[in-house]
Amino acid sequence: MATPRSSLTSAVLLMLAAVLLFALMDAGLKLLSSQYPPLQVAALRGLSSLPLVTLWVLATVPAHSLLRVHWPLHLLRGALGFLGIWLAASSA
Repeated sequence: MATPRSSLTSAVLLMLAAVLLFALMDAGLKLLSSQYPPLQVAALRGLSSLPLVTLWVLATVPAHSLLRVHWPLHLLRGALGFLGIWLAASSA
């Protein structure tokens, strides 16, 4: 079992890595939105992360468990996320 000290250190490092990745993603979106339409940038962001998320999900849960999902809520979440990215990219 990990000691509380090592757990805290790994949590801090993971948080710093997450902040760095979000900053890089934001910078990339800002650069791309000056050359491409915002919807195309949002689609590129979503499509580029889809293989990674799919691999992670299939590695952690059985594939048949994906069918018991509340699809309307997932579609709403996807639409709101897409709208947020589109608004952020178009305000750049």
